[in-house]
Amino acid sequence: MKFVVIDDDPTGSQTVHDCLLLLKWDCSTLVKGFESKSNLFFILANTRSLSENDAKLTIKEICKNLKTTIASQAYEEEIIFISRGDSTLRGHNFLEPSTLNSCLGPFDATFHIPAFIEGKRLTVNGSHFVDKIPINQTIFARDKIFGFETSNIKNLLFQKSKSQINFEDIQNIFFVRYRNSK
Repeated sequence: MKFVVIDDDPTGSQTVHDCLLLLKWDCSTLVKGFESKSNLFFILANTRSLSENDAKLTIKEICKNLKTTIASQAYEEEIIFISRGDSTLRGHNFLEPSTLNSCLGPFDATFHIPAFIEGKRLTVNGSHFVDKIPINQTIFARDKIFGFETSNIKNLLFQKSKSQINFEDIQNIFFVRYRNSK
């Protein structure tokens, strides 16, 4: 299995090691990623620095080159595509996974998992927090380009999708900790 992570900003790849970080996405460079020993490689798209339209064009170009590379090399292993975005919910956090789905999918599901545990950024019961403060009450929510007014992930995705997602199709997954009572 190979994991291909399309990263919207250079900070995400700083938390991993022993895998390639590709700064280009031409087919010959992508072949190096697929042939690397690691089951993971990052493509630094840096789309957070781009306008919505330019970000979409960049993701489409990456997807086109991924499809061409995969087809030309006849890879047989399963490939998982990941759109890695900001743990403070800035960026094109609806657009990029949606574009991946339309170019490389359709996929059965898209999971939005905003978290960066080391940075105390967690999603609990469907709401996102930074150091136990609801994300919409932090400086990140006032970002001039990617601002938002809610910490509720379901509401945020609906708003960021400009109502393209059916609100009822957005589900939170809750985990219950099981304790053996012996």
